[in-house]
Amino acid sequence: MKIKALIVAFCHLLLLPIYAQDTIRLVNPSLEDTPRCCKPPYGWESLDFDGNTPPDVQPGGGFKVANIPAEGRTYVSMVTRDDGTFETIYQKLSAPLLPNACYKISVFLAKSLEYTSGTKWSPNKFIDFLSPTIIQILGGNSPDDPELEVLNASTPVDHYEWIEYVFEFIPSEDFSYIFFSAYFPEGIEMATNGHILIDHFSDIVPCEDITD
Repeated sequence: MKIKALIVAFCHLLLLPIYAQDTIRLVNPSLEDTPRCCKPPYGWESLDFDGNTPPDVQPGGGFKVANIPAEGRTYVSMVTRDDGTFETIYQKLSAPLLPNACYKISVFLAKSLEYTSGTKWSPNKFIDFLSPTIIQILGGNSPDDPELEVLNASTPVDHYEWIEYVFEFIPSEDFSYIFFSAYFPEGIEMATNGHILIDHFSDIVPCEDITD
């Protein structure tokens, strides 16, 4: 049985939204590619901190990740680190997100029972990356955009089964790029070593087009 979590961008509820008119299809939404470490799948790019590696295509990309995909053959793992860095994938959209338009997107999220990795400081010493993380959805107009807008975020992902999360968001301006980041849960006192697994994005659709 699929479990669906609906997450609403409450910060925009005081706005009267304009409903988006067009479906925006992502390139390779199921994150299919050859399993490997340190390179995102076809159609996706990564934002990387100096000296740290990009996200990985799983299962079989290392770090003891072995979950069966939610859909297709592969998915992506991304980490957060105790030095405050984190992993992000992104792509340019076929059509921009419009300001004050209401959009929805869904994605399957999970975590792995095991996740061990070296770090930039100790590449040969493997440690656990097991803290729950969240996924943030951000909009921007280039990979170098210094002020990405957080469009929505999940609750901490602490479950091993795949759960479909549905996100609703209303951009404040035109955005031609969309970003998905592993990130630290709100309220934690310090950065942690954690990870998240992501698979099978839906199209980005007008809010009224996703039903239960």
